[in-house]
Amino acid sequence: MWNFFGPMRRCRGTISRRDVLRVGGLGFTGLTLADVLRHRASAGTNTERAKSVIMIWMRGGPSHIDSFDMKPNAPAEVRGEFRPIPTNVLGIQICEHMPLLAGDMDKLAIVRGIKSNDLGDHTPHFIITGSPDRGKRPAFGGIVSHLQPRSDGLPPYVSLMYKPPGLYDNEGPVYLGASHRPFVPRGDGLANLSLAKGVSLNRLSDRRRLLTEFDGRNRGIEHSDAMAGIDTFTQRALEMVTSSKACDAFDMSQESAETHARYGKFCENFLIARRLVEAGIPVVTLKVGDWDTHEKNFEDHREQLPQLDQGIHALVTDLHERGLQDDIAVVVW
Repeated sequence: MWNFFGPMRRCRGTISRRDVLRVGGLGFTGLTLADVLRHRASAGTNTERAKSVIMIWMRGGPSHIDSFDMKPNAPAEVRGEFRPIPTNVLGIQICEHMPLLAGDMDKLAIVRGIKSNDLGDHTPHFIITGSPDRGKRPAFGGIVSHLQPRSDGLPPYVSLMYKPPGLYDNEGPVYLGASHRPFVPRGDGLANLSLAKGVSLNRLSDRRRLLTEFDGRNRGIEHSDAMAGIDTFTQRALEMVTSSKACDAFDMSQESAETHARYGKFCENFLIARRLVEAGIPVVTLKVGDWDTHEKNFEDHREQLPQLDQGIHALVTDLHERGLQDDIAVVVW
């Protein structure tokens, strides 16, 4: 083992002046910190981070040995029915039912180091919040909403996961407050992005002033965190209605027939997600399939893997063609 302080010896709990000088002497024969920083600066390293993230949740979790981590050399009773196929990255094979992703592997990264000890619950809240306990930590999108408030008419956090009548337990804002719940664009939520019939912008402004007056009087009587959340919701709703950005982002008619065909009828949410992050929304979550396949594993995977294949391929291809691959992070879990 390389030891800056010379031969290994019993730790004294302190470092002497002689030890410090010995380490400092490395600068005469090697690179100093200033040299390292100077070389890093001259290399022009790009340290920018993605501006938005699309989080794709595979509820229940697909079988890893039947999808992205196949075991072709395992015994027949272990390796399953599907064949592995090569990808465009040497040494990586994936399931035969994902041929499109096999050609995209140079644009993807497979993370095999995530595990959970709670096999019964699949721990969606653990992965998305970092906490093993339900309802203790806010969702990732809620945190972004809290840290990066917006005033441009776009919601900071959109959920396309559609669990009637509420949210999945890994989407809630918990202690951050109701104003950091995700916007769910379905039913009345989507219809209310435009002005109601017969209501002009001037009339809406008058109503807003009246609401502000009533709100000011109410504050003299009662104030709470819940009311503050509702106030923020009202403000955000008015911004979304009076701006065309949100409505345009959800307007799928602006996409060509070719683009719709690329995504297919089962993967429309992937296309919606791309439009939302392209418009500037920081966090979009969506759910694809239901992978809780305790009984019909191969039958269900045979049906759902091609849909996953088409959706991710279309999204990744779209992002690269539009030059957004460095601005948008896509996480599939």
